[in-house]
Amino acid sequence: MRRVRLKHVARLVGGGTPAVDKDAYWAHGDEGTRWVTFSDLSYQRAVTGTSRRLSDDGLAAARLTPAPVGTVLFSIYASVGLVSELALPAVWNQAILGVIPSEGVLGRYLAYALEALRPSLSLHMRSNTQNNLNADTVRNLALAIPSFDRQSRIADYLDAETARLVELGAAVVHEKQEWGAQWRTLTDPEGNEFCVVATAAGDPAESAQHPAPA
Repeated sequence: MRRVRLKHVARLVGGGTPAVDKDAYWAHGDEGTRWVTFSDLSYQRAVTGTSRRLSDDGLAAARLTPAPVGTVLFSIYASVGLVSELALPAVWNQAILGVIPSEGVLGRYLAYALEALRPSLSLHMRSNTQNNLNADTVRNLALAIPSFDRQSRIADYLDAETARLVELGAAVVHEKQEWGAQWRTLTDPEGNEFCVVATAAGDPAESAQHPAPA
């Protein structure tokens, strides 16, 4: 499976925040453009709504352009490496990078691949008052990118198996890419860790549940 830098398979877009004390920049009710913050990202695998919205004046002041459905969001401040996908057009604040997949790259697979890097992101972090990653570091992260067909198989398998196991009481811990495979580590209701694995082929027949590596 080829490994490529993120900047070669996606376009990264920064976020921003208009002046919070200017009411004209903020929309009310169902008006305006959804504006994603860390709290919106923390609790949703797919962003289907936000707590605040920006007016057209707010978008212009922060120089923000709404991104399309399927854009992957990646947190770069505080709890670094949280990943979600836009289920609706939106913009976001400066604690988040938008990752817009290039042609031939599946957003759902890219989200899994980025989430799999989270355990190793501490190697790249800078810390002043809080941990953070800069955009150049994120652009140069190396990801395993198989063919589009295999991306689809891997994402479909991890989606289905994770949903099934969570329904039975499991909880997701983290993702990992290793040994040519995509690993998702979960815990059972008693706290025991185990992994759901999708191989480079991405076929369910070639995937299995294994105890988590020591």
